[in-house]
Amino acid sequence: TEELKLPASTYSIISDESPWCQVAREYLALRKLKATDYPYFVSESPSYLGRVLIPYYYRDKLVYWQGRSLDPSIEPRYKNPVVSKENILFNVNELLRYTEEPLYVTEGPLDALSLGSNAVALTGSSLTEFKIRELARAARHRRVVFVIDKNSRGRSLGEQVLRAGV
Repeated sequence: TEELKLPASTYSIISDESPWCQVAREYLALRKLKATDYPYFVSESPSYLGRVLIPYYYRDKLVYWQGRSLDPSIEPRYKNPVVSKENILFNVNELLRYTEEPLYVTEGPLDALSLGSNAVALTGSSLTEFKIRELARAARHRRVVFVIDKNSRGRSLGEQVLRAGV
């Protein structure tokens, strides 16, 4: 996976370099997330204005990000870089950790962050061969718990998980 760069005019939300920094901090607080617990960003770039950017790292390399709208009027709700998500997992480094803690698997990164450092996100509601393989590998040494959304996509994901035997 190649390293990406965040969009132009991107700022850490713990700064006040953009009026969106405060909006992003308030949005995260409503979700019971602390702005200082993860390196969230906002951007003044027209493509990502009004979104909190959640970076995805693999071995300290930026490989993806999710732009989550901060206001319901901003569509689409998610805006991401134009790269394949097939081999992308949020907090993928957690798969490499040997621990007795369960591994929680969610659909989105904010859900994973709300569960703690021992959670990964699929970045959507579908499993790819890569994701099945990596989660099955993690399941050899720790319990894997799927925490999925209660909607039709979540039900579909649950069916995929059962078929895959992860």
